[in-house]
Amino acid sequence: MTAEPERLCELALLVAELCGDDPTYGATRLNKALFLSDHLHYKRHGAAISGATYERLPRAPAPRGILAALDWVYDNRATLDIAAVNLSLGTTQTYTS
Repeated sequence: MTAEPERLCELALLVAELCGDDPTYGATRLNKALFLSDHLHYKRHGAAISGATYERLPRAPAPRGILAALDWVYDNRATLDIAAVNLSLGTTQTYTS
């Protein structure tokens, strides 16, 4: 199964929107939420949401290419219709179209 970077970005943005207000939200929480979302969707429907391949890290599994996906979101923030979301990059990024 090949990963679709756009789907991984959309899933990361959804998780950021839903969890961004949590003071404990960060990179580890993002990675765990992405993994659990993909895993549960695969278990229920036979296909992952993002199609990403996950690698084992000390604190949580992380999708391969997550940093590149988040960099892509940051680089294309001018064309994306996104309000303020915390992408666990250290600060809250505010995007406008």
